[in-house]
Amino acid sequence: MLKTAIWYFIAWVIISIGAAALQGLYKTPIYNFCMDSLGKHLGMISADSIVMIINSTISFWIFFPILKIIFKSEPKEA
Repeated sequence: MLKTAIWYFIAWVIISIGAAALQGLYKTPIYNFCMDSLGKHLGMISADSIVMIINSTISFWIFFPILKIIFKSEPKEA
């Protein structure tokens, strides 16, 4: 149980710091592009959606291997 909590905490820290740091790289260009292309209102909505998808993808690729470590399936003995 402690091992699981530690792995979740590690994932939370990586996602919190990593996703926030990466947002500094991609968020402004995405907003600028979308708002210039689609106008202020529709551009903001589409940029928010794109940023949300990127954040979800980052979370998935961090949590997926950690969940594989925490919940690894062990073969059942007959």
